[in-house]
Amino acid sequence: MDRGEASRFRDADPGAVRALYRAYGGLVFGVAHNLLGDRRLAEEATEQAFVQAWRAAGDYDLTQELGPWLAVITWRAAMDIQRR
Repeated sequence: MDRGEASRFRDADPGAVRALYRAYGGLVFGVAHNLLGDRRLAEEATEQAFVQAWRAAGDYDLTQELGPWLAVITWRAAMDIQRR
């Protein structure tokens, strides 16, 4: 995603959220699957990570890369699922 798309994501533009998913869905699922080792749980963590990212979009710092930011959110979502 370019900086303009990232800015639109931060401003909660639904089209930018779709672009974010297309750009980072594989990364998010991969992180979740590596942590959880189960496809179904990884899919759940992926969904939760994107919901949490959407909710936190207004706090996203445009000077940061989106990938690592999403990876941290995904790690937290996966750990929450694993604890259940």
